[in-house]
This record gives sequence, C-alpha cells and structure tokens, in this order.
Amino acid sequence: MAKGIGDVVYNLLSNNAPVAAIVGNKIFAYMASDDIVYPYIVYSGINIDPIQTKDGVSCLDTTTVDIEIYSEDLSEIEDLGNKVRTALDRVNGTVETVVIQSISFTDGSDGYLDTDRVFYATQSYSFRILK
Repeated sequence: MAKGIGDVVYNLLSNNAPVAAIVGNKIFAYMASDDIVYPYIVYSGINIDPIQTKDGVSCLDTTTVDIEIYSEDLSEIEDLGNKVRTALDRVNGTVETVVIQSISFTDGSDGYLDTDRVFYATQSYSFRILK
C-alpha cells in the first residue's frame, strides 16, 4: 500500500461519526483478528500507478484501495456501505499529511459467506495522491 494511504483511510473512516457509530474502532488494514465481533471494516491497497514524467519522479500517484465491510445483518451492510461511500467518495485535501487530489468510488459488490454465516460488501476507490 502506498505510504500514508492506510493512515488516510483509517482517519477518514474512524473520524466519520456515522461510520464510527456502527463499527467504533473496528477498522483494520488487510485483515481482522479471528475473535473480532461484527460489524467491522478491512481495507487494503491493490496497486500504485505513478504518473510518469520526463522530468523526474512522479508527482501524482493513483492508488486503488479496496474496502471490505462485514456484518451478520444485511440491512446493516447496506447502511454501513452507504456511510463508508459518503465518508470517502469525492474527498480532497490534506489528511494525515497526505495531499489528496481526489478519492473516487469505482466499483462495488456484495454477497454472503456461508462458511462464516456473514454478509459482506466490497467497495473499490481510486485515490489520487499529490507528491
């Protein structure tokens, strides 16, 4: 994951009152512990795409981040998914010293895991980070 992106995601979600009201501080990078109580959120970086220039290093990186939301309640998944999207989509500015040009929602899906008997939603976002 690009340096600082994890801090940005955690900051934006944990400091968003509607999201925090549902998950509290149960927001994790890459994976949650086995004994975690639902609902919770997991985020992970997928790739970094630097904008190449002839003059030097990239001054703009685009990073794809996936957000996974888990709950035993389908309506809670839908509600929390909407709150997460509101917290992240179209954000810009400086967060945790990282300068964000924009965050864009790019894709989403949901489903049910029979083995864990839990609903999930996955959302993908494109983070454009100024260097």
